Amino acid sequence: MKLFSTFVLSFYIALLGISCSEDSAPRDPAPPKAYSFEDLIPVQLGEQTIYLQIAISKKELAQGLMYRSHLEPDHGMLFVFEYPKRATFWMKNTAIPLDLGYFDEKGRLLEIHQLYPFDETPKYSKNDRIKYALEMNQGWFKSHRIKSSDQIDLRAIQHYQRFRAE
Repeated sequence: MKLFSTFVLSFYIALLGISCSEDSAPRDPAPPKAYSFEDLIPVQLGEQTIYLQIAISKKELAQGLMYRSHLEPDHGMLFVFEYPKRATFWMKNTAIPLDLGYFDEKGRLLEIHQLYPFDETPKYSKNDRIKYALEMNQGWFKSHRIKSSDQIDLRAIQHYQRFRAE
């Protein structure tokens, strides 16, 4: 009986040791995902959720939506400039009719312009405080009642920038 009791006690001690081992200790949450240019990021604009590719590098900013044949509903591309400035866009090699929204550094919509396929006429912002530009399918801003002063939620964009894989 003493041998059996010693065995049971040893068994419980072993179990206690396993349950307290490092392998079962609480772990730090998984590191955030490293994002790339191809990822779609859900972002709020006013009351709407949109899904955006985010262009940051010089190459991405220059390429934009060129060479694409369509853009899914509620999908777009957000261009993030290094600093607020007067911005300009054109439609070189871009076949999709687009709306272009210019936003300030706080994410407020300042201007909306229509862009037409393959039109290489520059579309300058009237404002020199443009930090973000958003391209969506033409008519999107109007059909979703997005107006000047509506805000884009910058938290998702800042999170994306923090964990961007270069």
